[in-house]
Order: sequence, then C-alpha cells, then structure tokens
Amino acid sequence: MTALAVFSHGAQAMFAELTDVQLIETSEIIVVGTLVEQLELQSPSGQLEVGRIEVETELKNVQNTQSVLLLLPQSIMPVASDTITYAVGTKGLWFLRPLPNIGMDVHAADHPQRFVPMSQAKATTDMVRNLIGR
Repeated sequence: MTALAVFSHGAQAMFAELTDVQLIETSEIIVVGTLVEQLELQSPSGQLEVGRIEVETELKNVQNTQSVLLLLPQSIMPVASDTITYAVGTKGLWFLRPLPNIGMDVHAADHPQRFVPMSQAKATTDMVRNLIGR
C-alpha cells in the first residue's frame, strides 16, 4: 500500500508537472525497488528519518548497488499538506533526486511523479529506457 500525499482539511497541494525529460534529468538515480525498512540516522545536519530502497533494477546511475537511501518526513513533526509519504513495502519505479546539503548519500522522491507504483511501472520503465538509451 502506498500513501502518496497527505492533505488536511480538503486542501490540495500543487505540484508543477514535469516533462519526462525533466524528470529524468533531475533524477540522479532511477531504480525499480522496494522500500524495505525505515531507519533513523545521524547526519552532519542532524537526525534524519530515511527509508532503505532495495534495488531490483538499475536504470540510471546505480551500478552494483543493492540499496539506496530515501529521505522520509520526520514522524514526530506535523505533516504539511504537500508532504509525500511512503510506507515500508512500497514497490515501484523511483526517480530520486540528490540532496547535497544533507551531508550523506540520501535522496528524495518529493514530487508525485518521482514514484510510480509497480502496477503502473512497465510503460514508464520502457519510456525511461528509451530516453536514456538502455
């Protein structure tokens, strides 16, 4: 089960739609994988909640890596209406953008287009392979 966004009081968050090319260009890593666990890590910028995505298929910039880290919202903090959350067990196609200011190799999937559920991922995976030549 995937929770893609949490909205409070009927308000809806607004995200600018990305073209396929923009999505691929702004994604440092593109993988098919499953969010297998949630962890707390200490980084130079403070305590982080991250998820570990177990990589099944590498599409962009991941070579011989079994997992990547995904920044998750702090569970103790209030959630804004545009916060996207993911549950352990979530499986699909991940378009992960870098977070260079974190001080660790952690990525974000903070736009609705940055995650495609497995049930809908085949066409998008094929499009990515065509655009990046894999």
